Order: sequence, then structure tokens, then C-alpha cells
Amino acid sequence: MAQIYALIGEIDRATEMINYAQKSLPQMARAKIWKSKFYLARSFIYLTLADKNEKDSKKKYHFLKEGLRASKTAIQTSKKVALKTVEANRLHSIILWEIGNHKAAYKSFDKTIGIGEKLKAKLELSRTYLETGKFLSDPQVKYNELNGNPTSYYLNKAKTLFEEMDLQWDLGELKMFIRETQISKNVVN
Repeated sequence: MAQIYALIGEIDRATEMINYAQKSLPQMARAKIWKSKFYLARSFIYLTLADKNEKDSKKKYHFLKEGLRASKTAIQTSKKVALKTVEANRLHSIILWEIGNHKAAYKSFDKTIGIGEKLKAKLELSRTYLETGKFLSDPQVKYNELNGNPTSYYLNKAKTLFEEMDLQWDLGELKMFIRETQISKNVVN
């Protein structure tokens, strides 16, 4: 519920849900999937709070640091929950990128793609391809390719998977990103 509230912009309700879930954390120790979901939601909420505090660099950095801590725990707790491993690593990569640790983010995106391809986790892999494309196209990032593949490669892979799975919302996000960054010359519309 926390993640859903965060996605629809109700961050206060999301925070309320995550605080409520935290009280149940000791009982989640045996149920790895719930513990990993808790830390994933927490990572996502902190990332959302960082975005909402874009103009206040001190607050933004605080939320990103908390998100980084939560994402590390999400990675650890998701090791036994294969479906959540790719999502946890992707969030971790994004937070590293947002903090400005581009070298670590680069390695993390590479690792996340490897895990996603190995697990054949098409949904999370498609979203990882999109985020990798965004990362590589960021003018503040010195990397412009990953494993010899340029931004357009990852955006096209994301597009192909989004279309294959009929993920209209994700396709909309991709198209909006392409319009905003004007890199459409290398990505099929």
C-alpha cells in the first residue's frame, strides 16, 4: 500500500503505511518476501520524497541517503526472493545516480541488467533498460554507453519489451522522456 500511495502522489499516506508496517517488521523476519517488499517500498518513498524536495538540497540529500540505506537492505532481503531482486537493485542504481555517485551507479545498472537477464524478469528488466537509457543520456554523467551499447540500445530494448507486454503507462513514460530530451532520432517512435 505504501508504494501504491507513493505512486499516486499521496506521500503522507505512503509514509503512514510504511510506519505502520515498520511495527510489524519483527514478525516479517521469517517471511522474506514481506521484509523485502517493506524495504523496497521504503526505498521508493525516500526516492519520491527526494524528488519532491528538489529545491532543498539538504532535505533531498537526507532522503537520498535514507533511500540508499533502505535499498541496500532491500537488496540483502530480496536475495531469497528472486522477483524482487531486480527491482531492489534498480532502485539502488537510481539512488546512486541521484546522489551523484555515477561510477557506482554505472556498475549497479550493469549488475542489475545481468541479474534481470539471468532471471528472465522481463517486467523489471524493461524498466531497468529505461532507467539505464536515462542514466546514459544524462549530460552530467560521463558515461554514454554500457557494455559497448549506447543510450538508444537500452531505450529500444525497453520499448520492445513494453510493447511486447502491452505496458501502455511505461510506453508513455518512454515517449515523454524521448520528447523531453529530444533523442528520438536514435529511438523508433
